[in-house]
Amino acid sequence: MTYFQRMKSPLGRNVQCWSNLVGHSVHKMSVVNKKFMFQRVYDSLPNSVFDRVGLLRELLCARYGYCHRTLLSMYELDFIVQFSCLN
Repeated sequence: MTYFQRMKSPLGRNVQCWSNLVGHSVHKMSVVNKKFMFQRVYDSLPNSVFDRVGLLRELLCARYGYCHRTLLSMYELDFIVQFSCLN
């Protein structure tokens, strides 16, 4: 099926839109699954995101009592988490 034939049907347009979004060939749709999509998103993230996620994980563990308490108050922990998520 050619590009122009695909554009005539709603299903074909959805497939083409997905193909453009993911950057994967329409003819190779059978290899796409949850693991494939997770890896595509994971690979596209910048390194700064991984640093921030590690910090947030530690702060949330301290906030909810899953690890050693810090010298920070609950208000300070909440502020740091909120600031980290917004910026």
